[in-house]
Amino acid sequence: MDAESIEQRIHELEAKLDEFNAILADPSLQSDVARAADAGREYRTLEKILSAARAYYDVGQQLGQTRDMLQGENDHEMKAMIQEEVASRPS
Repeated sequence: MDAESIEQRIHELEAKLDEFNAILADPSLQSDVARAADAGREYRTLEKILSAARAYYDVGQQLGQTRDMLQGENDHEMKAMIQEEVASRPS
């Protein structure tokens, strides 16, 4: 999955989370305990997924920046440090 697809999915998850915010803010939800519990559970699940997706996206962006630095680096010691950094991260 490329960065653009991940970013699009993050936006979709954010929109879904906003929908659940509106549902949870609805005063009529207080009278339906089962629906409130389901909505709360779904909200917490979406929050966790969104948090993980954002972290994954951020790591991918940082890795891309690090690789870009590696391409332009001429100092051999610095290049070795950057290569070590790239190797230590999942691709």
